[in-house]
Amino acid sequence: MDTRKNVITLDNFRDMQGELGAYYLTEATFRVIVRLRDSLVRTSQNALSLGVDSDHYVTLEDYIIYSDIAYNGTPDEKIMLSFMMFDSKG
Repeated sequence: MDTRKNVITLDNFRDMQGELGAYYLTEATFRVIVRLRDSLVRTSQNALSLGVDSDHYVTLEDYIIYSDIAYNGTPDEKIMLSFMMFDSKG
């Protein structure tokens, strides 16, 4: 984790996934978390104040929101995550 900004980059996220980090699913999950955050119109004050490009990081809050939907969401919300995962055009 980049402790200067309290964010996790894609490379850090891959490292956290261990052996699975080398596969497409890790990057796709990271991109879904970013897109989900953007669709919720939640821009981190951290990123704004530090000038961080929001496409290149996730926060713990972003990950918790994604996990909550993945584990506890309605069937429609889970389907939305699945489509976001494999929608390469965004």
